Amino acid sequence: MDRFLDMAESWRQIKIGSGPEAELWSLVLQAVDIDHRLRRTETGWEVWCPEAKVEAVKYELAAFEAENTAWPPVEIYSPALKTGPLPVLSAAALSVFYAFTGPWGGALSRAGEVNRQAIINHGEWWRLVTGLTLHADINHLLGNVIIGALVMYYLAQETGGGAACLLAVVVGAAANLCNTLFQAEYYQSLGFSTSVFAMIGAMAGLRISRQRGLKSALGPLGAGLALLAMLGMGGRHTDVGAHAWGLALGVPAGILCRVIRNHPLSAAWSDWQSLWGLSALLIVTGAWYMAWP
Repeated sequence: MDRFLDMAESWRQIKIGSGPEAELWSLVLQAVDIDHRLRRTETGWEVWCPEAKVEAVKYELAAFEAENTAWPPVEIYSPALKTGPLPVLSAAALSVFYAFTGPWGGALSRAGEVNRQAIINHGEWWRLVTGLTLHADINHLLGNVIIGALVMYYLAQETGGGAACLLAVVVGAAANLCNTLFQAEYYQSLGFSTSVFAMIGAMAGLRISRQRGLKSALGPLGAGLALLAMLGMGGRHTDVGAHAWGLALGVPAGILCRVIRNHPLSAAWSDWQSLWGLSALLIVTGAWYMAWP
């Protein structure tokens, strides 16, 4: 008779299962500092503990199994949606529009720029949207078109192309509003980069909403802040405040996208992409209708 069975009179068998199960149970008991033994038999792995610890072992293992009954969670949201041509079309539209508006200072750029006095004092709220479609010069345009199309492509894989476009417009405009409210009286701004950072923030929010616990959430948020530091805080026409607000508002927007996407009533999410893309186009078109000099 082996040494384990020699002491079995004062020990009791608690559970029996497979090797991975027994190792998991052992880790749980180690975490709460309860002495125990694992013993392999023909029917599986047995967990033994001292007679005096039987109730404590049963309680800890039952609590562990109750807490992890629904783990890992079922992922309803599919991360691989069709992006469609919207990222490329959006970049092309910004480029063509620049050919008409020209660099900052022209009549159209003055009519559509984000201008605090015009917005706050005269109620020209459409500038929050039209400002996203304007660029200060060709370098400003190329940077936003290239990076913006790439960011929108990856975001669209998780939200769909139409939803990505609508998010870029709505959250970008909201970021312009928040930034404008905290700026000086003669503040002026323009550029699609605010929407770019809104989309970066949304991707971080989507990632955060998949994680469990604060530590795992800090990773994607830190990546978004790193991108802000690398891409959004340098250059002659850089508006750090607008970039920061875009990133900050994009995070909850991304979380909201996942909540809506996971809701049972959103089964037709993929079918709504055209509607959302059209909504984004109508918002921009309507804003420019109001702004046209």
